Amino acid sequence: MTEPGPGRESTAVGVGAESDLVGAVNREFAALHSRGALTELRPGQLDMASAVARAVESRHHLIVQAGTGVGKTLAYLIPVILSGRRTVVATATKSLQEQVATRDLPALKAAWGQDLSWAVVKGRGAYLCRQRVTEATDDPTVPAAVRRLIAWAATTETGDRDELDSDVPDSAWRRLSVRGDQCPGRDRCPSGGQCFAEQARTVAAKSDLVITNHYVYAASLTASGQMLPEHDVAVFDEAHQLDEALRQMTSTRVDPARIARMIGAHDGGQLTRLRDILAPQHGRYLARSPELLDEALQAAREAVNAAAAAQRALAADGDERARRWAHTLALVGENLALSASETARPRWVEGSAAEPVLRTFSTDVGVQLALGDPHRRTAVLTSATLGADPTGSLGLDPDSTTSVTVPSPFAYAHQAVLYCAADLPDPRSSGWSAAAHAELTELINAAGGRTLALFTSWTALRAAVAQVAPMIGAEVLVQGELGRRELLDRFRQDTTSCLFATVGLAQGTDVPGDALTLVTLDRLPFPPAGDPYFVARRAAAGPNAFEDVDLRHARTVLAQVAGRLVRTATDRGVFAVLDPRLASAKYRWSLVRSVPPMVRSRDRAVVHEFLRRCTMPSGTDVHPSVGPLESERHDGFTPPPHAGVTQAAPLTCPHKRGYE
Repeated sequence: MTEPGPGRESTAVGVGAESDLVGAVNREFAALHSRGALTELRPGQLDMASAVARAVESRHHLIVQAGTGVGKTLAYLIPVILSGRRTVVATATKSLQEQVATRDLPALKAAWGQDLSWAVVKGRGAYLCRQRVTEATDDPTVPAAVRRLIAWAATTETGDRDELDSDVPDSAWRRLSVRGDQCPGRDRCPSGGQCFAEQARTVAAKSDLVITNHYVYAASLTASGQMLPEHDVAVFDEAHQLDEALRQMTSTRVDPARIARMIGAHDGGQLTRLRDILAPQHGRYLARSPELLDEALQAAREAVNAAAAAQRALAADGDERARRWAHTLALVGENLALSASETARPRWVEGSAAEPVLRTFSTDVGVQLALGDPHRRTAVLTSATLGADPTGSLGLDPDSTTSVTVPSPFAYAHQAVLYCAADLPDPRSSGWSAAAHAELTELINAAGGRTLALFTSWTALRAAVAQVAPMIGAEVLVQGELGRRELLDRFRQDTTSCLFATVGLAQGTDVPGDALTLVTLDRLPFPPAGDPYFVARRAAAGPNAFEDVDLRHARTVLAQVAGRLVRTATDRGVFAVLDPRLASAKYRWSLVRSVPPMVRSRDRAVVHEFLRRCTMPSGTDVHPSVGPLESERHDGFTPPPHAGVTQAAPLTCPHKRGYE
């Protein structure tokens, strides 16, 4: 084994220098199983763990496309811990981040009985800002929600929003938090010595493993690694979302109001002029540059450069704070330059009409560019939904990257049904909403609750809560009424409840056992047509925009939502899509293929009967006549093996025996 990373000794559970890491990993899995810490040895999990061990030892990048149920988390945690190399694990979602930090790592530490330390690092916006709390404390005009947060600030040890007992309005949280680009830095802030975000980073620097998210990792690449400690291995779980984080990393953000506050007297009205040009374009993609925009950007850049020069002059006299401020202003000037039309970067305007913000992003993103030489830092990327060519789509060099596919151990054709409500109206028609609510009510009642009902917008979520909740005989938990952690805990504990949420909550959610028999999705999850960011993405993609942007996004989200249903070998249930386009649109097979190979049906009566039997005692069988959504010969489609049946194999529906 190669030596541990910079400044770090091998962990107490690390293997010796003479050991073969692959062999050590296999022995450790066997030992955990013999002690009862693992209920089973999964061949796919061992295959993945061995691949991770080889990648870490040989220092090459690794992509693992691993189906649901493989046990990805332990398959990468055990090898990297045994390697003794400092590792950062980055996830796309808070739920998986919490799972790793609060469930998987504590379980490993208890099973090993040895010392193992880890820390969670989030973006600055996830923590209360001490300085903003101080400034708001004596302000009599702050709303009640802000006042409650101020009181909480006096008792919390972390300032982490996720530790609140109840959810708070985003507007209240924004009042007392800052983004990374809004923070002047610990040394320039009067409250820097008590900063919650800096405290989290101090703990991380002393830990064996660091758990973070894709966006913090991507941001750290643009900040010379200051947000994360130096490390040898980077593991990206839910890697299907990594390219989006990297795209955001390459984006620029020009906020005239903020810049004006930064440069003060050096403004000379240039930032007000820029704001006035952007304001009429609020919420729009800029297919053409508004008149005088580039001229205003250049004038604003000159004002920023003048302010930076003044700070550099102070820095020449030994003012360290001025030196840092000059560096910050230089970055602002670069953003202004990158936002000009001559760079050919897609541009759009967000923020508010009163304080518009100009955004751009680079169309050329890639993990290899971000991570560099695998001999310096090895990357492991894993997900169940990486697509057909993960190496190419993630921008990795094939010569330094190995790709591995590990199939799911679940027998989907015997455990789950994909149901399309094919006879509903088109979701863009006026009659769809009422029909979809009636369909959802019948499905939930057939399942006896036990439903995760997901919606593609907050508007649709609120409408369903109002229309469906009074019609079902089960408690309805609603996203936003409780904190995420408490919401999911209550859903798992009350095995007849329903959880109504947006599709964003599904990412990384794990509810095995009795609590979940039915997952529903209101519409095909295409990105919003008018969202200026996606309009910009489509413009950059050109003629292939629908396939490369819209359909790709829908495939990924659909696969992730479908993956919430079957979490163990004993789970049974239905994934219901209330959008008839899944059964009729010409692009439907691209979406259907992204879902695990469940039996498919459009027969409402059969699906209802299946759901009812899934709540019966152990040993009950059901033999639904479920066939493909469309004829096999339609459009020349060659279906996968499970698609061509007219009589499905028996679907055993035992009363689910809990966690496995």
